[in-house]
Amino acid sequence: MAATTPEPSPAGPSSLPRIYFHPPSGSSVLPLLKPLLPYSLTLLRRIQFHARSPHSYILASFPPPLIGRTLTTEVASTTFPLTPKSLPSHFVIAFVDRSRGPETEMWFFTSLELPEGWKDRIDSTESLGSWDDILARAGLSESAATNEDGGIGLGRGGVWGLGNEDGKWDDLYHDHEIRQSQSNGLSNGAAAAETQRPLLNADSNNTSDEEAAQIVRSQLLSLFKIVRDLPPSTKPDVEAEKAAASATLEADGVHISSPNDTSQENPQAEQPPLRDYPIILVGAIHARNIAALKPTGIFTRYTVPNHKYLFHIPSLRAARALPDNLEFGPVREQFFPQVRSRTAIARLDRTLRICQSLGVYEKHSPSEESTENSPLVAWAFLGPDSSIMSLTTEKAYRGRGLAKALTVNLISQKMSTFGDEPFGHSDVTFDNETSIRVARSLGGVYCWTVYWAEVDLERI
Repeated sequence: MAATTPEPSPAGPSSLPRIYFHPPSGSSVLPLLKPLLPYSLTLLRRIQFHARSPHSYILASFPPPLIGRTLTTEVASTTFPLTPKSLPSHFVIAFVDRSRGPETEMWFFTSLELPEGWKDRIDSTESLGSWDDILARAGLSESAATNEDGGIGLGRGGVWGLGNEDGKWDDLYHDHEIRQSQSNGLSNGAAAAETQRPLLNADSNNTSDEEAAQIVRSQLLSLFKIVRDLPPSTKPDVEAEKAAASATLEADGVHISSPNDTSQENPQAEQPPLRDYPIILVGAIHARNIAALKPTGIFTRYTVPNHKYLFHIPSLRAARALPDNLEFGPVREQFFPQVRSRTAIARLDRTLRICQSLGVYEKHSPSEESTENSPLVAWAFLGPDSSIMSLTTEKAYRGRGLAKALTVNLISQKMSTFGDEPFGHSDVTFDNETSIRVARSLGGVYCWTVYWAEVDLERI
């Protein structure tokens, strides 16, 4: 069900810029985000994701196209309908759904993430960065980008990682005061691991254009104020979501539930602790936006750096075939407790249920009548923003190339459910060397750095 769009309203004090509600379908912003690829990929994919709730909103620092209305002097300087070239020089676009907590509730994209002179380079039919552009900046050829052997991710809680078996969700965070006291902006030991530099953006704590940072900072503060004042979300209707997910995924040949469903056998693992109301979890925040927002003091805590790896889907190298005793299949709901137990990141069944997935199972013997109970030995999901999520291989099955085989097949087969853009992506914790090898083995290129952060909306 789509959210009812409130009337655009001023974002509080006159010193803050105005924020506008856009159609929840994304119809007014998708045509603007696509030509800004690959920089806009994360938000583009989240908006393309099929799931919407009554609490899903798309907001921006510019108004949607107006049809049959007189423009006010306040917005008369903006061209309608908007095209990528006519976007304001400084802008913010966001997707928000407070009902998705305690998982990620908000993603945003700002003009700070774009390269200098982006307006001069933009074309309404071409993206700002083709794969050839990315490889050229890296000094790589198509073959050189894919010549490293991969491994199985073991980093604590990273999107690619198996997670620390004894770890907690809090392990991913550093107290804001601690992070502020570190001169290089990284956690202890990060500097030694931070030898690889991102290709598409300089992830500095100091933006080269302070005026631009101030403008976007004001836009983001205004955005957070609007989010703070949105109608409170209600408890999700899990059964309704399950039915909607079933209709969507089964149309694609994916059966998401099982007659032998045991997903409720561990209810404690199903529901991580809820966040207090004023706190919202914001995902995949670009390092430049982190730097712009630091002076505001709105962060309560945020994660260690995550490297954003981009993949060129048409160039994905074929993975080795599965051993004869293993086979692919969607991750069945009865295995969700197993999936949740292998990561320190909060995962809810209701989210796993609506995401595309692929698992590796032991083949059942000819004497068995059903494959429903065949052991699940490896798995991965496409998250709500299409990033590789919860990629895991059980210990006894590592070293067989299952992680790469899973990822190649999942991206190749399921990314089209988001859109036909040729990019895939993943977020890898900065010190997760084995996960980085997996990303590189797929031809992934480290392009910028992102963080997950908790924002206290009462500090606005």
